[in-house]
Amino acid sequence: KQMKRFNSLGRRGEILWNTGSFLGFGRQHCFDTIDMGDGDRAKEPVHIWNIPQTKFGSCKAIRLRDDPAFKSKALRYNWSFRSMMVVLILCAPLCRFLVVHWSLGVLTLVVEIGLAVLAFVSSRQEPRDQQIRLLLGPHAWGSSDPATWHKSICRDIVDPRDLKAASFADFAKEAIEDKEWSFAMWAARLCVAVQDEETGEKLTDEILNNPEVRRSLEVVWRRPAERNREFSKTPKLEHWITCDPDKHVFAIGHY
Repeated sequence: KQMKRFNSLGRRGEILWNTGSFLGFGRQHCFDTIDMGDGDRAKEPVHIWNIPQTKFGSCKAIRLRDDPAFKSKALRYNWSFRSMMVVLILCAPLCRFLVVHWSLGVLTLVVEIGLAVLAFVSSRQEPRDQQIRLLLGPHAWGSSDPATWHKSICRDIVDPRDLKAASFADFAKEAIEDKEWSFAMWAARLCVAVQDEETGEKLTDEILNNPEVRRSLEVVWRRPAERNREFSKTPKLEHWITCDPDKHVFAIGHY
């Protein structure tokens, strides 16, 4: 699937693994976003990576499951930011009028500040989403979180019994005991995706709240490129799926 145009809205779990060279070569930048398509209505969420530094070329993407909360937050930012700019543009020529009619000027200022605060709050990403991806590490599908994968992708997730575990929860618990944090997080997020969401989220929190993990995350948060020094090397995506990774990847026009 090749799209000529890509309008994105919102970002989630954004990780800049590598800044690359001065010209952008070697840059590794991944995040979830809403694909707005050619219309004004928010469509489906996607995870994008291999983002080109020019308007030529395309990035890679996979589909994600629908998330009303993520979509609502992205739309709220879009509405508040645009409204803030409209108020600013309309009021600029009327500064003298607003000074004379100070009550209206104060009201306009309050509205502008309120919209700015709403836009700022709506643009902030949840640290937990980024921490999960720092533990998962970069892989063939960017740094996407298995718990967010589209149901069509989840059909190709490996049976945990093929990994010598009764369930992904059991796999995660064993990996936690062995302090294999990356494997543990992968199993926990796969548990959320295809088995038991509540158990998977509890395991995720257990991993993130581990003192050893927290210390390493403080380092990796500042310098994502050092991720493999703090955690075990990222397991290959093929370890967790039964298909060719390219099956679910499509090209999307530069945003």
